[in-house]
Amino acid sequence: MPEIAATASSWRITYVYDDPTVSQAVRDALTANVNAALQYVSAHVNGLGTIDLELHVTPTGGINSRPLGGVGLPGKAPDGNALTRSSIAAEMLTGNDPNGPNQPDGQVNISSDLLNLSDTGPGFWLDPTPLDRTDAVPAAKVEFFHVFVHEILHLIGMSGTRDPNDPTKFPGNAETEFDALTTFINGAPYFTGAAVQAVHNGTPLALEPSAQGSKYYHIAISEGLDMINYTTPHGTRFEYSKYDLAILRDLGMSLINTATAGNDYFFGDDTAEALAPGAGDDFIMGYGGNDTIDGGSGTNVAAYRGKSTDYTIVASGSTLIVTDKVANRDGVDTLTNIQAVQFTDKTLSGAALPGAKLTFHTGSEEVVGTSFGRDTFTETGARSAWTATKLADGSINLTRSGEIDHLTGIERIVFSDGVLILDAGSNGLPAYRLYQAAFARVPDEAGLLVQAKLGLDPMVAAQVAAGHDNTKAFGGFTCTEAQYFADLQLAQNFLGSTEFLAKYGASPSNDAFVTLLYQNVLGRAPDAGGLAAQVGALNNGTSRATLLVNFAESNENVALTGTNTANGMLWSSFPDTTI
Repeated sequence: MPEIAATASSWRITYVYDDPTVSQAVRDALTANVNAALQYVSAHVNGLGTIDLELHVTPTGGINSRPLGGVGLPGKAPDGNALTRSSIAAEMLTGNDPNGPNQPDGQVNISSDLLNLSDTGPGFWLDPTPLDRTDAVPAAKVEFFHVFVHEILHLIGMSGTRDPNDPTKFPGNAETEFDALTTFINGAPYFTGAAVQAVHNGTPLALEPSAQGSKYYHIAISEGLDMINYTTPHGTRFEYSKYDLAILRDLGMSLINTATAGNDYFFGDDTAEALAPGAGDDFIMGYGGNDTIDGGSGTNVAAYRGKSTDYTIVASGSTLIVTDKVANRDGVDTLTNIQAVQFTDKTLSGAALPGAKLTFHTGSEEVVGTSFGRDTFTETGARSAWTATKLADGSINLTRSGEIDHLTGIERIVFSDGVLILDAGSNGLPAYRLYQAAFARVPDEAGLLVQAKLGLDPMVAAQVAAGHDNTKAFGGFTCTEAQYFADLQLAQNFLGSTEFLAKYGASPSNDAFVTLLYQNVLGRAPDAGGLAAQVGALNNGTSRATLLVNFAESNENVALTGTNTANGMLWSSFPDTTI
């Protein structure tokens, strides 16, 4: 006679013991583990209705499952076949039972020789406290809990009708949603769902082409602990992986997102939601609807289903507003505590994200920038009207006539006559002085950042790799040894530039070159002793690039440029209006 177990969440299980020799103790342990596994499923996947499941315990045959019934879906698969969905998934999504009340929606078969209460020998391990999930799985056993969840995932939709001998054929020319999202690349199967590709570095996920019993319906390239992985390691507990959850979302299932202290994967649905995974380095994919996403602490990624040009991103205070220009897809999302925004063609983070443009003029202000992009604060009046002071925590005080603006997390301060650059990095100062020395002018913002970030940064790194010190001042200069030798490379580039040639001439004599250095860098005529020493150095083989760097890093030039470079706040009267 069938045994009816208590309902686990929205599941009703009928046990059929085709092998009557199974002991009551094993039956009780099986029931407890099945109920716990179904509660685990229901804690992660939203479901309506009551799913009727038959569990057959047979003398032989291993473990397998099969959905009973299905429903047709509108539209066609990419290859023109009809689309179907399992009756279990259909009922979970709509609450309507395609098979009728009390009729089985799916069946799981388990061989009785795999069921025992031993911690050794063949067979599954039936956890004596399956709701606890903290006991170690015996080294010789395979955890039954995860194997049963694995079969439930097949019943929900991770299965299909593809002919195992000819993957292009489907009985009755009808295929499942999983089939429709599977493509073959060089003869190998890959799952192409948007959520899966988002968590798999923008690429399709390889499926196992030879798994016994359900070819094409297991993950092949995985983290090894996926519920839908085709392997069954001994002595190991399994939890849902990002791939399990992403596949469920790609199949249209609604997931229950629960924040943990670890790294979470959140997948929204097509309604407006508030998604807040909290601590950890989290991945959030809101899907449709106008979602509010707060990543919490950690380094967090918000992912989208289209390419970057399909979206607009606008910084507003401490948030990003991401708008999908494609109708009825990802909507308009408000992001807080997000460090990267991922699209199908690229991921934007740091300075690649738009910063806030902030302007306040109501007296003393407390201004806080965003955690992403380049945040710009526009101040009233000229720079000369304000005193800028960098505090110990890196924030900036701007003061004038008793008014104090306190700026935190700001990368640009724009005045009526120029801009203070606060994010030029550790090589910004030598780049500034060399730029000023070469061209006898205040650097323009865009040019300075190119020379600092794309010029000196990699050059200094290469010098450090070559063994040059980058921790202390070198040779009586304020720059380090690594910066000095990188400066020589950059100076050589400057010597051939159009602007340098216009300023110094195409081929000045050594006397003329040194005289021009004094005039352009130090703003004065050379003294006789200095002129003789510098010309003598050139005559004896010192390069003009070396002389340019020496003038740029000289104590006299450091003092002359000090007002424009104090505390790493670099002044440019030529702001870049495009950034």
